[in-house]
Amino acid sequence: MNCDIRNNRVLNFRPLFILALCLALGIIVGRYLTYSIIYIIIAAVLGIAAICLRKKWVFVLVCLAVSLLGVFVSSRALDVDYVDARQNMQVSGRVISQPYETEYGSSIFIIDNANIDDTQTGGIKVYADSEQALDIGVGDIVAATAAVEIPKGVRNPGGFNEKLYLRAQGIDYKAYTDEVQKTGELGGFVVWSVRASNYIGSVIDTIFDDDTAPVAKAMLLGDKHGLNEDTYSAFKDTGMAHILAVSGLHAGILIAAVYYLLRLLRAGRTLRLIVTLAFIALYAFVTGLSPSILRASIMAAALLLGTYYGRQTDSLRYLSIAFIISLLISPLDLYSAGFQLSFGAVFGILTLGWQVDYWLKNRMHEKLIGLRGGIAMSAGATAGTMPILASTFNRISTFSFLTNIIIIPLASLAIVMVFISTLVGLISAQVGSWMAFLAGWVIRGILTIVDAIASVPFVAADVASPPWFFVAACFVILFISSKFVLVRTWIKTLAGAAVAVFALVLMIVCAPSGMYMVFLDVGQADAAFIRTEQGGEYFVDGGSEYSANEVVDFTIRNGITPEAAFVSHSDSDHFSGIVALYEQGLIDKVYCSWQEKDTVQQAMPGALVVGLGAGDVVWLDEVTKATVLYPYNDTVAQEKNDTSLVLLVEYNGYTALFTGDISGMTETLVFADIGEVDIYKAAHHGSKFSSYRLPLGAITPQYSVVCVGKNNFGHPHEWAMENLEDYSKAVYTTKEDYAIEFHIGKDINVNTYEERE
Repeated sequence: MNCDIRNNRVLNFRPLFILALCLALGIIVGRYLTYSIIYIIIAAVLGIAAICLRKKWVFVLVCLAVSLLGVFVSSRALDVDYVDARQNMQVSGRVISQPYETEYGSSIFIIDNANIDDTQTGGIKVYADSEQALDIGVGDIVAATAAVEIPKGVRNPGGFNEKLYLRAQGIDYKAYTDEVQKTGELGGFVVWSVRASNYIGSVIDTIFDDDTAPVAKAMLLGDKHGLNEDTYSAFKDTGMAHILAVSGLHAGILIAAVYYLLRLLRAGRTLRLIVTLAFIALYAFVTGLSPSILRASIMAAALLLGTYYGRQTDSLRYLSIAFIISLLISPLDLYSAGFQLSFGAVFGILTLGWQVDYWLKNRMHEKLIGLRGGIAMSAGATAGTMPILASTFNRISTFSFLTNIIIIPLASLAIVMVFISTLVGLISAQVGSWMAFLAGWVIRGILTIVDAIASVPFVAADVASPPWFFVAACFVILFISSKFVLVRTWIKTLAGAAVAVFALVLMIVCAPSGMYMVFLDVGQADAAFIRTEQGGEYFVDGGSEYSANEVVDFTIRNGITPEAAFVSHSDSDHFSGIVALYEQGLIDKVYCSWQEKDTVQQAMPGALVVGLGAGDVVWLDEVTKATVLYPYNDTVAQEKNDTSLVLLVEYNGYTALFTGDISGMTETLVFADIGEVDIYKAAHHGSKFSSYRLPLGAITPQYSVVCVGKNNFGHPHEWAMENLEDYSKAVYTTKEDYAIEFHIGKDINVNTYEERE
């Protein structure tokens, strides 16, 4: 495209877009500041100053005021005065979500208007016995004696922030109980919304066949609980998961269908506006005001009102309005994947999508305008969501561009047909089922195509989470490509390339130097990871069967390609995560003791399993070595724990000692001649039968780490902790501190993830 520079301007000025960016920046800053009314006062002062000062400074001051407003709403949303969570607390509240059963035999539902030991709190996510939850419905007031927990934030590098995710939904606690009592009933907007959605869902179940009803409910209502896991995985791998969630696509299709139906019926402009706005509000109400629906509803309403009053159509303006209003209502949605994907997709369509459509305009026959639009929309939506998918889910579909072109027209037809069938079904189930028969065939066609594409090799790929500035650079490049930048194409190309190069250089500059070592929070289990100065990557144990997915996710999120793993012994709380890495094709070489070699080989038949004994040395890179201190080749012990592999890792004059689950007696035998160590992984999760004073006195560690979680064994024992504290400069536990990172260069720097709460 050859864009002329108009009036020497570089940018097509969009004040609402800039204000939206300022609000987002303020919300991000507010996450790290304490809530205070002073932000509102400052914003008011800046607003008054903007009115009083010269015109050219007004917009700058307004931007500052909006940023401060973002700081205020964000810090206020995060300002929670938590109760002292513990066992056997009295919990009560109103059920606002339909209970659903998990694979572990419990049911989950959410309560608001909640009380914990007579203290008013935010929402609570309740995990209850499934049989008890069968009689519970939305709107019921329930009470229970429960174990209450405060959700954790990010526990491991690049991990999921459950605390922030739940806080965005108004949930501050999790509660676990075996018995729930219904004590009353209470209505309200949220309850009526969920009940309406449930009733419509029951109509869909009635008029659709068993194989198509779950997909129809997901398309119309966003209810995915009835979906087959394989079906949902196929949609995710092909980049079509958005079809099964109530998104802006769904809302846009239905809103357009209602509006043009009214035009077909020759309804007047005012009547069309009123009825369509009423439909927008009703659909948003029934679908629970999800971020994507809220965005689509606000955009559609603004567009309709703008058209009605003769305002020029400007999609970026309406997107900015929707962005601002959505975040003022729920500022923490900024961190929600659904919110990011919804706005990212539309932003991609308005920027790159517009550019692709413009480029194809003179290269495709005008009769192919539908195909042209589909290609442009798919290209834009793919570009706008790909960085977010990589950052949040670490998985991207390699076929999503093509699949969107094929599936979206069918999905659009299916959504309209499901809507009409359901609407008729609300009046007559029999007539609705006849119409649902046709809609069902369209859904089956979609399922057939998705399954076929999902079976293609390499249809999806796991990717590491890119840093935040790389994601930001992607959106800057999209903006540069758009019609809002008023320069020639070759200048846009150079500018986009410069941004990309800058992001890549920044990634290289930010890459850590020296050795990196992290003890992961994997509950009552052991897992550590080492990255050497020269890039060698190794695991030392891998957690239990309950935390194996966490270890796999950590590996993928951080782009780790481990050369090998050291297995201290084959107990499940040390070995299961390594087996999971092997089964995912992420690791194919393991070091273990000779005593465990056959067991490890049996669990990982295709892996190279290397037996080690005391005195063996494994060079992790040219300057880092791991020396086996124990067991000896002929060691025999009554307890498997006492044949754990003991490793001494040495780098740049610093040492780290890994001990598996050896006992205090074995510690006394092995530690006598080691000398002082810098980092000590305490044996056996801080058991009272380990971490004895005599061996600790021999190694006097600078830093001791206890890998431990919730357990019934009394770990870590007070005797062990007292001994460790007496002989160590600092003691950390993964139960309290979450992941503990050591950056080792000229000195040792320690970071814990508890500090990031």
